[in-house]
Amino acid sequence: MQPSPYQQAIFEWIEAGTGSAVIEAVAGSGKTTTILKSLEMIPKDQSILMLAFNKSIADELKTRAPAHVTVKTFNGLGHGLIKEKRGGYLRLESGKMRTIVKSSMDAFEYREIGSQVLDLAGYVRRMGLLPEGSKGTPLMQDTPESWEFLISHFGVPIEKDSRQTVIDYTRKAVKASVELAGDEGVIDFDDQIYLPAIREFRGDTYDWVFVDEAQDVSPVRIALIKLVLKDNGRLVAVGDSRQAIYGFTGSDAEAMNSLRTDFNAINLPLSISYRCAKSIVEAAQEVMPTIEASETAPEGEVSLITAWELSELQGGDMVLCRSNAPVVALAWRLITAGIPARILGRDIGAGLTSLIERLKPKGLKGQHGLLEKLLEWQVSEIQKWSKEERDDMIDSVTDKCNCITAIVERTTVQTVPDLIRSIEAMFSNDTATSAAITLCSIHKSKGLEADRVFFLDPDLIPIKYARQDWQITQEWNLKYVGITRAKKSLFFLDSKNLIDRSSRAA
Repeated sequence: MQPSPYQQAIFEWIEAGTGSAVIEAVAGSGKTTTILKSLEMIPKDQSILMLAFNKSIADELKTRAPAHVTVKTFNGLGHGLIKEKRGGYLRLESGKMRTIVKSSMDAFEYREIGSQVLDLAGYVRRMGLLPEGSKGTPLMQDTPESWEFLISHFGVPIEKDSRQTVIDYTRKAVKASVELAGDEGVIDFDDQIYLPAIREFRGDTYDWVFVDEAQDVSPVRIALIKLVLKDNGRLVAVGDSRQAIYGFTGSDAEAMNSLRTDFNAINLPLSISYRCAKSIVEAAQEVMPTIEASETAPEGEVSLITAWELSELQGGDMVLCRSNAPVVALAWRLITAGIPARILGRDIGAGLTSLIERLKPKGLKGQHGLLEKLLEWQVSEIQKWSKEERDDMIDSVTDKCNCITAIVERTTVQTVPDLIRSIEAMFSNDTATSAAITLCSIHKSKGLEADRVFFLDPDLIPIKYARQDWQITQEWNLKYVGITRAKKSLFFLDSKNLIDRSSRAA
């Protein structure tokens, strides 16, 4: 296929240009094809590192990239740098930080604030804060202002009365984690990027570094890029600023701008979507005005469905939503009606089953049953977070309760263990094509596509707790991501407008 004018400009810059570039690649723009062609154009005597965001993408690129290109994930790169510098054995323990935190406090403290300490420790390491007295060069200084920024920016659910206690435990835990890695070589996944960034571990450097999904890089990932790029090397960062939806995990909400600034990079657009029909691109332009439809794209369809029935959904369709509860409720309605359906997000299912187990209900309904205990927990949590004016936590609590309530009301199982097994079976990480209807949150839909996409309850965007500028921006980014999962048809529908035949028959 003939390259587009945007692709041609990129190829010409690869061959004859200088310096670094950030490629703004809209959804479905053929960025992987563009990256692979660019890699082929670079002379074999120049060293190239291709950084992928996860292992599955890295494995695919390894089979398609030229043989002289080194393909790694950020974690794989960091792990290698640590191993090279330590010159000895490394032991990867995914639960390392949890073990450290749990051993530093009594059972009551861990139950009350352990999760907040773990959350905050994650943001500390992804942002590059280094506790005072630890060996290394911090990306963020250990100051009261830095801690307050992390807590407020990422909305860590900490009550005001326990804030300093959580900070003190977090500082102690991260410091212990750094020492454990240095003394005994025990690391976890965050360490793989955090340690080489703050210790400035240098290994092989490259003439070219390509970065995929650049909109989701964190400050420590940017630091890692600087460590492996030669002084006169060229960075090619490919991403879509409107697909930046993981700011809440520690990604830099302004990652593309940070890369442009830090590497003095020019901007190169890749603006034609080859995935989406023309009408879908037009809908996406409300959020991303620069996205363009291919001249050969079909017209497609975008429509608002007022009243709808389950029978309108068919195998291969995707249903997505801003929140989990509407998706879960619809999935169980489909299953009850004998229509194959699955929910993407095994971690979401695990969160629900963990809450159920923690409540220790005696049965599903009735006195001391799950629904009664769930309501008590909900009231207690909402009261607690209302005092802190934490609408985000209230929304999270409500979403979980609505998910579990919807499942209990639709399921035919009679016991709590059977309910837990049903939930575990319902939630999946399998993204393979299936005859089933796929339901998921917009966050889980990232990287996926379907001919027909049903956008459930679009009015949930923006979510009410999004108040900071970066949060509001990422809410609109979610809408853009949701719209651009559709290849041919996009339907907006409201949960309240579902015609429930079973209720009418009753």
